[in-house]
Order: sequence, then structure tokens, then C-alpha cells
Amino acid sequence: MYSGGESESTLGQSFKNLGLARKDYVLVTEVYSRMGQGRNDVGASRGHIMDAVEASPQRLQTDYIDVPDPRDR
Repeated sequence: MYSGGESESTLGQSFKNLGLARKDYVLVTEVYSRMGQGRNDVGASRGHIMDAVEASPQRLQTDYIDVPDPRDR
């Protein structure tokens, strides 16, 4: 659970405090968990996914998230 996004904010601040270069780590996130009280604030709807893809990098203090190649399973 993301604790309303707080865990992502803490992780982003940790990377910043450690001085890690963004190119030196892979960063992925999930989108299913509840992030608000609205009906589109949970699940796998297009709207929730798009909102999460926009909000997660902000909380993580980065410009982008990495999208894993599903063939790497």
C-alpha cells in the first residue's frame, strides 16, 4: 500500500539524499492501489493509470518512471 503516496515521497527523498544519479537505478511503480476517495482513484481504469503515471514521478522527485519489458519475466 502506498499510504496515500507518502511511501513514494519518502523513497524519492531518499534517492535525492543519497545523491544517486537517476541513470544508475531502475524505478517502477504500481497503479492499482487506492489513492483517493473518488471512484476512479483505484483500480486499473485508463483514468486511474494515467493519473498515476503523472503523479508518481512527482512524488518520487524524478522526471520519469521506467516501464519494464514484459518479455523479461
